[in-house]
Amino acid sequence: MAAVCQFWNATIYAPGEKESCHIGTLYFVDLATRTFYYGDPGPMGLQGSMQDKGIAWSATTGNLASKGGYDTLERFRADLVTRQEEAKAQARAQQEHEEYESAYATANTLDAIESFEKKYAGNDPDGYIGKLADAKLRLQQQAYHDGFENADTSQKLQKFIDAYQDNDPENLVPRAKKKLFQTRAAEAHRQQEAARLKAEHARNYVADLRAKYAAQISASSAQGMSVVSSFAIDCRAPDHRVLPLMNVLYATMAEIAHMGGTLQYRIENRGSAVRIYSQAFKDGRPLGSPNLTFEINEWGELRPYGITAEALLNSCFGSYGPIWTTSSGF
Repeated sequence: MAAVCQFWNATIYAPGEKESCHIGTLYFVDLATRTFYYGDPGPMGLQGSMQDKGIAWSATTGNLASKGGYDTLERFRADLVTRQEEAKAQARAQQEHEEYESAYATANTLDAIESFEKKYAGNDPDGYIGKLADAKLRLQQQAYHDGFENADTSQKLQKFIDAYQDNDPENLVPRAKKKLFQTRAAEAHRQQEAARLKAEHARNYVADLRAKYAAQISASSAQGMSVVSSFAIDCRAPDHRVLPLMNVLYATMAEIAHMGGTLQYRIENRGSAVRIYSQAFKDGRPLGSPNLTFEINEWGELRPYGITAEALLNSCFGSYGPIWTTSSGF
């Protein structure tokens, strides 16, 4: 903040200089924004009225313009800006050096060391990259051994082989390849066993439903029963699973039973066209009239009633339990 004292001629005081304006009008100057402010009026200052202020300001601007006062203030401002920029640069350099020191102090893992090397490769004033070389080598050796010892899945083994294929100081890659072959075989066996158990669970689940609810399905002819029993819905799934229509009927009856009711199905057919009607009961009494639930036309197309095709396909993935199958001989 500079100052200007106006009395006949303008006297300019540099920032930090003690201004003495016992007679006249005092202004303070914000150099950063080039703004003038009235200061404390001296004993004979001319700030008593707006008119006096106007006269004082007119005299001041004239004086500053004719005597090079504005140029002096601009020099003060340039010096101020330079000092501010230098202070900012110094603070920024100090902060960057502190970050550099902190990054070095915390570079105690392989990732941290490699990150430090990448960041300060072209700006390493204290030579910390070289000082980290021994620690980096030890950590690389440790990662090499740990990678082999902890590779207990085919994915981890393959990752180890890919990482050290061209840098295998203790010839562990051939051992890893042999272990990979054995691990893949074991994983495939486990997957097959899990699939077998899952399929067995599904078969048992459907068998239990069939034992409980098959008697609640009747048909007007053996042909109609055969059509429904052999009909399956394509689940459009990667494993090519299908949803036997009879399993949907069993699962729906189980759901109604869980809610305290009973559901019965009646299969009616005319030639190859089949209709499936459902009848709900509560405490042995029918609830309304039989409803048309499914229709299989003569071209083998299924049309559901009272349920959307999307909801029916959801049954392929567990909404009623494991009632789908991947076997063609369901």
